[in-house]
Amino acid sequence: MRKMMGCFIIAILVILSSSAPAQGYGCECGEKIRLLYLSTPPMEGNDVKMLQEQLSELGFYKGRQDGVFGPETHDAVMELQGKTNVGQTGEVDLETWEALTVRAASRGESKEAPPGKISILIDINQRTLTIMSDGEPYQTYPCAVGKSKTPTPVGEWVINHKGGNWGNGFGTRWMGIDVPWGIFGIHGTNKPYTIGTFASAGCIRMFNVHVERIYEWVQKGTPVTIVGEPLMPPTKRYRKNMGHEAVGPDVVQVQLHLKEKGFLLGRADGVYGSKTQLSVKFFQAKNNIDDTGIVDELTYDMLGLDLTKK
Repeated sequence: MRKMMGCFIIAILVILSSSAPAQGYGCECGEKIRLLYLSTPPMEGNDVKMLQEQLSELGFYKGRQDGVFGPETHDAVMELQGKTNVGQTGEVDLETWEALTVRAASRGESKEAPPGKISILIDINQRTLTIMSDGEPYQTYPCAVGKSKTPTPVGEWVINHKGGNWGNGFGTRWMGIDVPWGIFGIHGTNKPYTIGTFASAGCIRMFNVHVERIYEWVQKGTPVTIVGEPLMPPTKRYRKNMGHEAVGPDVVQVQLHLKEKGFLLGRADGVYGSKTQLSVKFFQAKNNIDDTGIVDELTYDMLGLDLTKK
């Protein structure tokens, strides 16, 4: 399969959220889900409706998708649990959600390694992670990204660390990315129902079965491009004068705009190093601005960046 997993995988998860440990801001996990089961009066809600939709998509449920956990829903859950080696309790707990979402997510997935040079594209707005092969999409996976208060960092990064089980919140695999103002990475999760949502403190979460798959393909140094919005964390603003050795998401935006205009050849990595400084000087000289190498209000304006925006 070469295109994105069906939207139903995302739909089931939008109603649920969570978050894994890091510095600056980064991933954290800890919220609980509601245990669903047959009761009197019956349990109702969007989580039940999403459960019914997913069970229906997989062929386990034939009833009305009305958000009411009745006998038909209970029977469908029992059938799912029987076919996925989950204890047949009729209760929808974490293990059942995982069995349900992984069963859906695994349909049509390519298990062969990409034939070309691998890179990763993460789209925050779509909540997807795409494995690229020689610059072309090879396999797209649903993922969870940062909450609005702790957004996933836009920029051009590389994998700088790989590890196994970092703990419950990180699932079964961890691949760190070299964001200079915190600890961020691509990892699994103990909360599969959050995949497809804005749930983390900045990291990228995947189903464990998916992160285990790409972990074998991805090596240290693999490029990771993250696109989407927000461009800046809500607590950050563009500094009025940006110079050498500055670090942050505002630096990323300056670098991206320099690249768009053909002045920066390196990565938009959030570090205002000598290459970025030289690119700024060239840009300033080309636009008849004093070539100080300092990004001031006029330079921001010429780059097309609004200082008043976050």
